[in-house]
Amino acid sequence: MCALPNVSLPHPASPAALVEEIWFKKNPSFLQKIGDRAPQEPPTGSGALLAVWGCCRLPRCRLLLLLRPCQRLPSAPSRRLWGETRRMWRCLCNQSCRTPHGSFPLPVVPYKTTGAIGEKSKLFLSLCSINKPQKNRKSSYKEQNALGCIPHIQLQNNLGILWSERAEIKTAQTYLESAEALYNQYMKEDGNPPLDPSEHFMAEEEKLTDQERSKRFEKAYTHTLYYLAQVYQHLEMTEKAAQYCHTTLKRQLEYCGYCPVEWARNAATLSQYYLSKECFMEARHCLAAASVIFSQAGQVPPTEDNETEQDQQDLQERKAEIARCWIKYCLNLLQSAQKLLEDNIGELDPDRQLELKAQRKKEEDEKEKGRKKAVLFGTSDICDSVLAMEEKVSSIYPLDFQEAREIFLVGQNYVQEAKEFFQVDGYVTDHIEIVQDHSALFKVLAFFEEDYERRCKMHKRRIDMLEPIYADLNTQYYLLISRQLQFELADTYYEMMDLKVAIGNRLEELDSHTVKKINSLAQLAIKYYELFLESLRNPDKVFPEELEEDVLRPAMVAKFHIARLYGKLITSDSKKQLENMQTSLEYYRFLVDYCDKYPGAARAIETELELSKEMVGLLPTRMERLRAKLSPFI
Repeated sequence: MCALPNVSLPHPASPAALVEEIWFKKNPSFLQKIGDRAPQEPPTGSGALLAVWGCCRLPRCRLLLLLRPCQRLPSAPSRRLWGETRRMWRCLCNQSCRTPHGSFPLPVVPYKTTGAIGEKSKLFLSLCSINKPQKNRKSSYKEQNALGCIPHIQLQNNLGILWSERAEIKTAQTYLESAEALYNQYMKEDGNPPLDPSEHFMAEEEKLTDQERSKRFEKAYTHTLYYLAQVYQHLEMTEKAAQYCHTTLKRQLEYCGYCPVEWARNAATLSQYYLSKECFMEARHCLAAASVIFSQAGQVPPTEDNETEQDQQDLQERKAEIARCWIKYCLNLLQSAQKLLEDNIGELDPDRQLELKAQRKKEEDEKEKGRKKAVLFGTSDICDSVLAMEEKVSSIYPLDFQEAREIFLVGQNYVQEAKEFFQVDGYVTDHIEIVQDHSALFKVLAFFEEDYERRCKMHKRRIDMLEPIYADLNTQYYLLISRQLQFELADTYYEMMDLKVAIGNRLEELDSHTVKKINSLAQLAIKYYELFLESLRNPDKVFPEELEEDVLRPAMVAKFHIARLYGKLITSDSKKQLENMQTSLEYYRFLVDYCDKYPGAARAIETELELSKEMVGLLPTRMERLRAKLSPFI
């Protein structure tokens, strides 16, 4: 499962924070008076203004007022504050404030927290009837418009966050879906931008324009979609989570509420989800948009300031991360095409190739028309730049060498870009992974090449980039990576040996150079397969009786390939040939005996096991014939 991006959004202001911002910024002295009493337990008498302080995980939600009305307020600032408080609460909670002395019931739910205030402190959620989701109560859009639709959505968002922090994901989902439903209902039945909470504290001439109201309203809804995406991911509803992530990113562009660097990173990360589903058009669009938006970040001018230098390094790292996502895109597209075109022995199937070429154009044109409308990011200017970026690389399966080469070259350019930042000195693991991807690009390109000599040269390029890295790697500290490189090097030499054998079969008679090359490649392949198998031994140098699941197939394939390689060694010495056959037989028998002892292993190596059983039956007969030929000379 592919991890979805954690889209960066500013945290929405809570209703209490709005009261704090609007009132206390204009009355700092009053804030100081209350602030002096912050660490103490709040007064509970009916004649006092109740100020509840607590440690909440939501940013800026430090002070909740509004909890208890007061019959006697000691000062004019206190009376004015309570007046503003009543009006705000009236909007948020749909409670009547016409009772004597402004008295109305406000249920309070304590929630224990540990924070800087002290263990006795508690956070009170004075959210009236919305403390728990009310599925049966539906407010009309007119009622919500009068009360303020934005604070209702913000309250549901904040409750969704709070419940998710308490690991109550289903409850959080209920709140957030309620906020989404409110937005959709409001837009369907009214459509005009609702009042913003801050307008309750503004003079008439300072009221917001409809455009600004709409921007704030849409921003609150964007937060809702973002939080829903995270909730759906926690619930393992990955497809829905990806859809909401995509919509969030799209809305951020539309309403200009994003940081270019973070937006680009999140879009590139989302592309990897689409790759896992083989939705290459959507993946390409995300990556193209990421590249275009990242270019808006610009370059930080180099100075001696450490913070600025760090910013510059962060920019380079984000750029390299996007480049790595492009590499994965090119590699996955080529590998998916290979799976479509290969026959049962892993070679390109010409008939399948012609069939796919005939039906491809019509199908892809129809698919793209329907899907393109749903995924486009940004305004017209951004779209034009994104489309221009998309034209540099295809999103359809390559069906011949020329098409595959174009995708390969794009991936190779991004390899160089990624390696500029992820250098082996400081980023060992990242650098090696990039080199492995580069090697994989050459491997899949060789599949499309019909000329065996050129295919050998492509595999030789893989050897040249992998062997120096393996030679410098400390296998004690990088055991897993060492095993990967050992197996890949062995596999590459194995393929080169097979290609040289195929080239030799086309000749009337094998020359000494070809024989020497085949034997050299076979011995190098055996060497790296043996190194891989040696790495599986325990500290006492004993090979495990039962292999772990993650190394079962690689180990069995290594054994099978070694058996086959010993059978391919060419020698004029009959005794040496007999020794090679005996060694080959032992490796084949290991596979058969292991699967007899552990029947579950047979599922991992069905093809190799079938061939091993066949060779276990054939080799003894061949060895007897060879011994019979040798017996007159012994």
